[in-house]
Amino acid sequence: MVAPVLGAVTLMVCASIWLGTMVMQQRDARSVMESRIAVLRAAQVRPPVVVPTKAETEVQKQWATLKAERDFSWSPLFSAIEKASSADIELLEFQPDKANRRVMLRGEAKDQAAMVAFVDALAEQQVLKHVHLTHQKIRRRDRLQTIVFEIKAGVK
Repeated sequence: MVAPVLGAVTLMVCASIWLGTMVMQQRDARSVMESRIAVLRAAQVRPPVVVPTKAETEVQKQWATLKAERDFSWSPLFSAIEKASSADIELLEFQPDKANRRVMLRGEAKDQAAMVAFVDALAEQQVLKHVHLTHQKIRRRDRLQTIVFEIKAGVK
């Protein structure tokens, strides 16, 4: 009589241990699944896009302009203009456009040949590209006659 009761108790203990193990495995699997779901949801959420105000945009543009101005290499440009110059040319104005990488030169030449030689010499410089004469005009002062010119070029 004791043996069937002892067998039933042993069977119940084994069944409860097996059931407890199964419950713990299910709980662990559920917690792993919940953590994966949380990671996937976090990955799907996009961070809000911060749109800068007009004032912040203007400040960014000013900083970009200052950086471009600071990074602009002046010495090759000045050397190229100096190499192309001659005693027959007098440069009166130099206007760089750093944003568009262009330069505009205004000046006076002794005669037409000096002006053409200056434009050709500028075109041969490695630093300059698309050198072209945009304006020329004869200017008379008493008996002195010069040619006023304007040259535009791109900076490489």
